[in-house]
Amino acid sequence: MIQRIAVTAALCVAGMTASAEETLLMACTFKDGATGVSVTFDDGIVHYAYGPSKQEPDLALSEPAVDIDYTPWPGVSSSIWEAIAFTNGDFRYEVGMSFARDPESIEVNGGISISENGTEIAFLHCDTGSGYFVYDDQIEKTKHAAGLCVDHGRDPKWAPCEG
Repeated sequence: MIQRIAVTAALCVAGMTASAEETLLMACTFKDGATGVSVTFDDGIVHYAYGPSKQEPDLALSEPAVDIDYTPWPGVSSSIWEAIAFTNGDFRYEVGMSFARDPESIEVNGGISISENGTEIAFLHCDTGSGYFVYDDQIEKTKHAAGLCVDHGRDPKWAPCEG
Protein backbone atom coordinates (compact mmCIF):
# COMPACT_ATOMS: atom_id res chain seq x y z
CA MET A 1 0.00 0.00 0.00
CA ILE A 2 1.33 3.38 -0.97
CA GLN A 3 0.74 6.18 1.49
CA ARG A 4 1.44 9.86 1.09
CA ILE A 5 0.45 12.59 3.49
CA ALA A 6 0.79 16.35 3.19
CA VAL A 7 -0.52 18.28 6.15
CA THR A 8 0.19 21.93 6.79
CA ALA A 9 -2.55 22.86 9.22
CA ALA A 10 -4.21 21.20 12.16
CA LEU A 11 -7.01 19.09 10.74
CA CYS A 12 -9.74 20.19 13.09
CA VAL A 13 -12.03 21.58 10.41
CA ALA A 14 -15.58 20.29 9.96
CA GLY A 15 -15.01 17.13 11.93
CA MET A 16 -11.67 16.43 10.29
CA THR A 17 -10.20 14.91 13.40
CA ALA A 18 -10.82 11.19 13.00
CA SER A 19 -11.63 9.09 16.05
CA ALA A 20 -9.36 6.22 17.02
CA GLU A 21 -11.58 3.85 15.03
CA GLU A 22 -11.78 6.04 11.93
CA THR A 23 -9.23 6.39 9.16
CA LEU A 24 -8.92 9.88 7.69
CA LEU A 25 -8.70 9.35 3.92
CA MET A 26 -9.02 12.86 2.48
CA ALA A 27 -9.26 16.37 3.90
CA CYS A 28 -8.57 19.99 3.04
CA THR A 29 -9.67 23.54 3.74
CA PHE A 30 -11.26 26.21 1.54
CA LYS A 31 -11.45 30.02 1.63
CA ASP A 32 -8.17 30.43 3.55
CA GLY A 33 -9.20 27.88 6.15
CA ALA A 34 -12.71 29.20 6.77
CA THR A 35 -14.34 25.90 5.76
CA GLY A 36 -13.18 22.37 5.20
CA VAL A 37 -14.04 18.87 4.09
CA SER A 38 -13.08 15.45 5.37
CA VAL A 39 -13.68 11.89 4.21
CA THR A 40 -13.19 9.12 6.75
CA PHE A 41 -13.63 5.34 6.81
CA ASP A 42 -14.92 3.43 9.83
CA ASP A 43 -16.14 -0.16 10.07
CA GLY A 44 -17.27 -0.41 6.45
CA ILE A 45 -18.85 3.06 6.35
CA VAL A 46 -17.47 6.09 4.49
CA HIS A 47 -18.24 9.48 6.06
CA TYR A 48 -18.26 12.98 4.51
CA ALA A 49 -18.20 16.18 6.55
CA TYR A 50 -18.21 19.76 5.23
CA GLY A 51 -18.52 22.99 7.14
CA PRO A 52 -16.91 25.86 9.01
CA SER A 53 -13.56 25.43 10.71
CA LYS A 54 -13.54 24.14 14.28
CA GLN A 55 -17.32 23.74 14.36
CA GLU A 56 -19.85 21.02 13.73
CA PRO A 57 -20.21 20.30 9.99
CA ASP A 58 -22.98 21.94 7.98
CA LEU A 59 -23.36 18.71 6.02
CA ALA A 60 -22.49 15.20 7.18
CA LEU A 61 -23.21 12.18 4.98
CA SER A 62 -22.44 8.48 5.40
CA GLU A 63 -22.70 5.55 3.01
CA PRO A 64 -21.66 1.91 3.21
CA ALA A 65 -18.32 1.41 1.46
CA VAL A 66 -19.82 -1.38 -0.63
CA ASP A 67 -22.33 1.14 -2.09
CA ILE A 68 -20.20 4.31 -2.27
CA ASP A 69 -19.37 5.78 -5.67
CA TYR A 70 -15.60 5.32 -5.50
CA THR A 71 -13.11 5.75 -8.34
CA PRO A 72 -9.74 4.26 -7.39
CA TRP A 73 -6.48 5.21 -9.05
CA PRO A 74 -6.13 2.93 -12.11
CA GLY A 75 -2.36 2.57 -11.69
CA VAL A 76 -1.30 4.83 -14.56
CA SER A 77 -0.62 8.58 -14.93
CA SER A 78 1.89 10.97 -13.44
CA SER A 79 -0.32 11.45 -10.37
CA ILE A 80 -1.87 9.10 -7.84
CA TRP A 81 -5.49 10.08 -7.34
CA GLU A 82 -8.87 8.91 -6.10
CA ALA A 83 -12.40 10.25 -6.05
CA ILE A 84 -15.24 9.45 -3.66
CA ALA A 85 -18.77 10.73 -4.29
CA PHE A 86 -21.67 11.10 -1.89
CA THR A 87 -25.30 11.65 -2.86
CA ASN A 88 -27.83 13.73 -0.96
CA GLY A 89 -31.13 13.96 -2.81
CA ASP A 90 -30.50 15.68 -6.15
CA PHE A 91 -26.99 16.72 -5.08
CA ARG A 92 -23.71 14.90 -5.53
CA TYR A 93 -20.51 15.83 -3.68
CA GLU A 94 -17.41 14.30 -5.28
CA VAL A 95 -14.21 14.73 -3.30
CA GLY A 96 -11.05 14.12 -5.30
CA MET A 97 -7.44 14.28 -4.19
CA SER A 98 -4.13 13.64 -5.92
CA PHE A 99 -0.40 13.90 -5.51
CA ALA A 100 2.44 13.63 -8.02
CA ARG A 101 4.33 10.35 -8.21
CA ASP A 102 7.51 12.40 -7.99
CA PRO A 103 9.08 11.62 -4.58
CA GLU A 104 10.28 15.25 -4.34
CA SER A 105 6.72 16.57 -4.56
CA ILE A 106 4.73 16.62 -1.33
CA GLU A 107 1.79 18.80 -2.33
CA VAL A 108 -1.66 17.27 -2.35
CA ASN A 109 -4.20 18.83 -4.73
CA GLY A 110 -7.93 18.38 -4.79
CA GLY A 111 -11.36 19.70 -4.19
CA ILE A 112 -15.08 19.06 -4.27
CA SER A 113 -17.22 18.93 -7.39
CA ILE A 114 -20.82 19.73 -6.48
CA SER A 115 -23.53 18.66 -8.93
CA GLU A 116 -27.28 19.04 -8.96
CA ASN A 117 -29.28 16.63 -11.12
CA GLY A 118 -26.08 15.65 -12.96
CA THR A 119 -24.92 19.20 -13.76
CA GLU A 120 -21.88 20.59 -11.99
CA ILE A 121 -22.90 23.76 -10.16
CA ALA A 122 -19.67 24.45 -8.27
CA PHE A 123 -16.09 23.29 -7.80
CA LEU A 124 -14.24 24.16 -4.63
CA HIS A 125 -10.43 24.01 -4.94
CA CYS A 126 -8.54 23.09 -1.78
CA ASP A 127 -6.44 25.84 -0.22
CA THR A 128 -2.82 25.50 -1.31
CA GLY A 129 -0.96 23.31 1.15
CA SER A 130 -4.06 22.17 3.05
CA GLY A 131 -4.61 18.85 1.30
CA TYR A 132 -4.41 15.50 3.07
CA PHE A 133 -4.68 12.26 1.12
CA VAL A 134 -3.80 8.77 2.21
CA TYR A 135 -3.80 6.37 -0.71
CA ASP A 136 -5.52 3.54 1.14
CA ASP A 137 -7.20 0.39 -0.11
CA GLN A 138 -9.86 -0.11 2.59
CA ILE A 139 -12.80 0.85 0.37
CA GLU A 140 -11.49 -1.27 -2.48
CA LYS A 141 -10.98 -4.28 -0.16
CA THR A 142 -14.52 -3.87 1.19
CA LYS A 143 -15.94 -3.84 -2.33
CA HIS A 144 -13.82 -6.87 -3.35
CA ALA A 145 -14.99 -8.78 -0.24
CA ALA A 146 -18.56 -8.13 -1.43
CA GLY A 147 -17.68 -9.67 -4.82
CA LEU A 148 -17.32 -6.39 -6.70
CA CYS A 149 -14.57 -5.47 -9.16
CA VAL A 150 -13.90 -2.22 -10.98
CA ASP A 151 -13.62 -1.82 -14.74
CA HIS A 152 -11.07 0.95 -15.27
CA GLY A 153 -12.51 1.81 -18.67
CA ARG A 154 -13.53 5.27 -19.79
CA ASP A 155 -16.24 5.50 -17.11
CA PRO A 156 -15.07 3.25 -14.24
CA LYS A 157 -17.91 1.26 -12.71
CA TRP A 158 -18.08 -1.41 -10.01
CA ALA A 159 -19.83 -4.66 -10.98
CA PRO A 160 -19.84 -8.29 -9.84
CA CYS A 161 -16.45 -9.89 -10.43
CA GLU A 162 -16.24 -12.36 -13.28
CA GLY A 163 -14.71 -15.80 -12.77
